[in-house]
Amino acid sequence: MTQIVVIKTEIEKIKNGIKTVKNNIEKIKNTINIQETEITLLEDKKARIDYTQLIKEPTSSLYPVSPRKKHNVLIAGILGLMIFTMLAFFLEYLEKQKTKSS
Repeated sequence: MTQIVVIKTEIEKIKNGIKTVKNNIEKIKNTINIQETEITLLEDKKARIDYTQLIKEPTSSLYPVSPRKKHNVLIAGILGLMIFTMLAFFLEYLEKQKTKSS
């Protein structure tokens, strides 16, 4: 009788092991499907990239672009003068208001 119980428990352990293996197989199949889908998407993207064409070969410009230093310095100087002039007028206005209220 005890041997039958031992054999039944062994059979249950084996059945549980088989279920675990089946679950693992399903997980692996799902992973494989996901990876295959990603591969397909990447192949589609690659095909779209390969389809692009150059209309014209790149060439260097006859007149290369560079910063206009004199122009930038001139604008900075004019803006600086304007801002500091307005600041001077504002400070003078504050001084007059201070002396009026005193």
